Amino acid sequence: MFFSKKLNVLGVIWIIICVGVLVFSVIGRNYLERKYDGEMGLNMVMIGESRVAVITLRKESSESGFMILPENLMVKDEKNGSAYRVGSLWGLGKLEHKEGEYTMRVLGDTLGIRITAYIKVNDDSKLNAVAFGESLADLLTGTNLTLWDRYVLKGDVGVKITKGELVETALPEYLMENITELDGFSSKVIVAEKMKLYAQKQFVFSQVLAERVNMAIYNSSEVPGTATKMATSMDNTGIKVVMVEKSEEKTKGCRFKVFREGVGNTVRLLTKTYDCVEADFRELSDKGRVDIELWTGGE
Repeated sequence: MFFSKKLNVLGVIWIIICVGVLVFSVIGRNYLERKYDGEMGLNMVMIGESRVAVITLRKESSESGFMILPENLMVKDEKNGSAYRVGSLWGLGKLEHKEGEYTMRVLGDTLGIRITAYIKVNDDSKLNAVAFGESLADLLTGTNLTLWDRYVLKGDVGVKITKGELVETALPEYLMENITELDGFSSKVIVAEKMKLYAQKQFVFSQVLAERVNMAIYNSSEVPGTATKMATSMDNTGIKVVMVEKSEEKTKGCRFKVFREGVGNTVRLLTKTYDCVEADFRELSDKGRVDIELWTGGE
């Protein structure tokens, strides 16, 4: 009888431990894999049935917006050189089973920004700021946001909406030009140079801009233009890119080296938003003429 009771107690303790480990792993994973940095903010995309919106969230400032893109906007996949209607990106991504990732990459390249989160809704009528806040609580699938992200985001978005700081806008017409195909199909394409100037005002991270960082970027991948694309994205966050060069050493991923103190927010942006790793090396070092050197490698 004594041993039977002891085994029962041990069994209960074992169950409690297993449940505790499971709960802790779920909570811990949701925290560690979070996309939303409440202090810095983020850029994300909301995908409807045929329309798409880009959402800029900056908690500590009024630099937030809900920008709906034209249905007939054409965007280019730089990997294959083909142009697609923006509303078709989600469907095209299904071919690789990476619907959200594909949409974020192609749209981010077109706008010259880093998009780190997506949310999918099945009804274009939900493509507005208020419905966006509601979707964060109701949506069970179709997003890469963790439960932690959605809990924090819902509160921050609610405050933004109440203050009137999450403003619904459309992509300005002057950024695009109209084109007509041979079959008479009319569409719009973004003018890259105009978009770059617009993005430097619309998508900047004010904390990063305040640190006045000068950066050198080296292409350590096999793909030409990788560093130039990264430079555009960095410029649009508030970092000043003063040098873009090719690296003889070929690496994977994104690495950077810091040469100045007081750039904590920039480092935070690089690690949290761009998935870069701070490395202790000086290959092609500019010996302090820049604040940060960054190597962008292959996948």
